[in-house]
Amino acid sequence: MRNFNLIIYFCILGFQPLFGQFAPSEIDSLTENVNIENSPCEKALKLNILARNYCFLDLHKARESVNQGLELSRKNNCLASKALLFNTMSIICDMQGNYSHAYIYSDSALAINYLLGDKHAAASALDNKGIFYTHQGDYTSALKMQLKSLQLFEDLKDTAAIAINLNNLFGVYYLSKDYENALRTGKKAILYFEKSRNLDGLGRMNVNLSMVHRDNQNLDSALFYALKGLDYFNHLQSREGVADASVNLAEVYLSSGNYKEAEKLITFAAVEYEEMGAYSKKLDINGSLIKIFEAEGKYFEALKIALEMLNLANTSDQLQYRRDALKHLMHLNQKTGNFQKALQYADAFILANDSVLNQQSLIEINRIKENDATERHIKDLNLVNQKNHILSLQLERRSWIIAALAIFTILLIILSWFYMRQRRMLIERKSLQLEQKLLHSQMNPHFIFNALSAIQNFMYRNEPREAAKFLSSFAKLIRAILDNSNRETITLEEENAWLENYLKLQLLRFENRFSYQIICDPELEKLNPRIPPMLTQPFIENALEHGFRDISWEGLLIVEYTQKNESLKVTIIDNGTGIKSENREQTDHALHATEITHDRIKLLNRVSKHKFSFNIHSPQQGGTIVSFTIPLMH
Repeated sequence: MRNFNLIIYFCILGFQPLFGQFAPSEIDSLTENVNIENSPCEKALKLNILARNYCFLDLHKARESVNQGLELSRKNNCLASKALLFNTMSIICDMQGNYSHAYIYSDSALAINYLLGDKHAAASALDNKGIFYTHQGDYTSALKMQLKSLQLFEDLKDTAAIAINLNNLFGVYYLSKDYENALRTGKKAILYFEKSRNLDGLGRMNVNLSMVHRDNQNLDSALFYALKGLDYFNHLQSREGVADASVNLAEVYLSSGNYKEAEKLITFAAVEYEEMGAYSKKLDINGSLIKIFEAEGKYFEALKIALEMLNLANTSDQLQYRRDALKHLMHLNQKTGNFQKALQYADAFILANDSVLNQQSLIEINRIKENDATERHIKDLNLVNQKNHILSLQLERRSWIIAALAIFTILLIILSWFYMRQRRMLIERKSLQLEQKLLHSQMNPHFIFNALSAIQNFMYRNEPREAAKFLSSFAKLIRAILDNSNRETITLEEENAWLENYLKLQLLRFENRFSYQIICDPELEKLNPRIPPMLTQPFIENALEHGFRDISWEGLLIVEYTQKNESLKVTIIDNGTGIKSENREQTDHALHATEITHDRIKLLNRVSKHKFSFNIHSPQQGGTIVSFTIPLMH
């Protein structure tokens, strides 16, 4: 759990240029400007600006604005606005404590920025990602991201962005208790903020400097900078800024023993965070408020806050916060003499603590069970395929016997000719179906192995909660494979659901080093046509395994479904290294995927009136484009 006393006031570079947010009275005029008739891409950009400014006032409305903008960007292929909206959404997720989603949105924005060649936006995304790492205590990764971002901004000579980046770099030094580098970086940041006339940035740095002086027991200097930072945010009418600066000022008062003023300021900030939807910060300062009440001997007030903390932790499914709330309740009931309740909370605390510690063991047991079930399924599939092959040989042998018997008599020849003609068509169709199932079975075990490897890698990193979530996705994938193995076609909706789960697992396996988009024509979603299952899988796997190997940029994978006359066009685009003849392993894998796909299309063309087509090539600028044209089937 984060300690709120150690939260640096970070400047989010997603809010470039500068930090100029609107006052509440100006939000209405900005909303009216969004509704003015203009192109979809322009409207998406305006929605992003609105969302950025709502972040200082109302996180719920900020998220709504981003979702509206993303919907417009997806429908109209507005990549630039989509990257900005992804970046803004990553910041909203971070402010709400949802770090896993913050990484996903940040990586998606970064991939699009690299694709568009926008170095400034890419640098901003890198710095934001460094902030997310800092919030989780990974200071080594945070320092690496922010120094890389600072180098890009210095190359671009962007004074405003350099100031913000220095502020965030200060945060890493402060949290790692490197006060010497923190003060040096903070003073340098103030100079750049003054050059760019960034009042919001100056407010943040004053709060940050107050924290350094407070930690070093220079309380007069700490109070001076805390009040100065609060003045800046009151002037800007920044709701989040005022709340955070108030908490910092409360910590200064708490250090000097002024509990009354500290309590007043933290209570005010708690109300602000709850109204903004910043539940993670609300949970953090609840712990601080409990400590203040305990120091003042106000045990019953502390009990009330601890109960609120427990309810909020239960609502947001935060196991660690729930455990800490139960611990507070146990100690407070002991101090008030209510030993029966203290004992009840002690029992609940032990269970909560055990659930946190034992969660990894439970996930490991489930993984072993899943592995065992998967191995049994593969064996069953192999047995079925062997029986089908024997049946096919028996049918072929029977056809020759019937043809040989027909020679003995003309009448038998005539009758046999009509009979064999019908019989041969039936046998050929069954044979094609069996061959197609064999091709499915060649891909399914390979995919299952990769998925299990991804889950296993995640287990080794000792993150049980995320592993449990992705084990659920894996179970859905196994179910989809079982359902689809005996089907010639599935609906587009089923294919997209399968593909979404598959790519989520691969994101886990590759540690979010790529992003993906699944784009579907709205008219196709209404028709929900049928397609052969897993046509795209070999090429998506090739992009992940080989196209993105050893690249220095973020990978981007796009799967797009469009309608072309009476056909469905499927396009798979990646920004990897492309198919290179000198890479023997990659070329062999691509040829294998192409051979399987050609075989399947050949079989489908033999049994369908309409023709299937397939194409794969690598553009000069890099990457790979694979496309299929499939007749619309309902």
